[in-house]
Amino acid sequence: LQKRSDDQLAFEAKHDELTHLPNRRFLFEAFDEWKEQHKSGFSLLFIDLDNFKHINDIHGHAVGDKVLIEVAARIDNYFKNNGLAIRQGGDEFIILINLADDAQSLTLCRNFLEKLQEPISDDDAEFHVRASIGVASCPKNSDSLDQLLSQADMAMYEAKRLKCGIFIYSDSLQEKIERYAQIEKQLQYALEYDEFFLVYQPQMTADDKVVG
Repeated sequence: LQKRSDDQLAFEAKHDELTHLPNRRFLFEAFDEWKEQHKSGFSLLFIDLDNFKHINDIHGHAVGDKVLIEVAARIDNYFKNNGLAIRQGGDEFIILINLADDAQSLTLCRNFLEKLQEPISDDDAEFHVRASIGVASCPKNSDSLDQLLSQADMAMYEAKRLKCGIFIYSDSLQEKIERYAQIEKQLQYALEYDEFFLVYQPQMTADDKVVG
């Protein structure tokens, strides 16, 4: 009985209470072993559901939880032969897949998004869930879990911004985000020190007369 209780506590510590998928703690403890088993390379997917907040706001959290449970089951069922599915928290999921080739990862992700959009029914309501996926690969992008998570997260937000479903991380994305951050910092500085000024551009006719 004690062993059963200890096993249950150990399971609960490393698994999500709602969906029973492994949790973030499980991921960090299992990552080194996963990396060792997939030395030829693998990818990390960061999945975030699109507009899931609307389901909670309109139908309530109980219905939202039912949708999340079904989404988790679809994720687990779809990826179980290719990898390890983790619930990050909220409507975010992390998947380790045994594919390092970008084209193969794209195909796998596209097929998953099609499966995910199959309707989920609850009483009289029907939900069509969509998601955005960011992809980072090891060792091409990094062999650090923290960096892979950050890179896949950036790629996921780019997929959301572009409304393209899937985006694969690259160094150019990192440079672009750093450039945006630098511009934002400079704008805040310029506002604080009153460095903005207005420039008028004259409107000219073809024969060089100012008309506005």
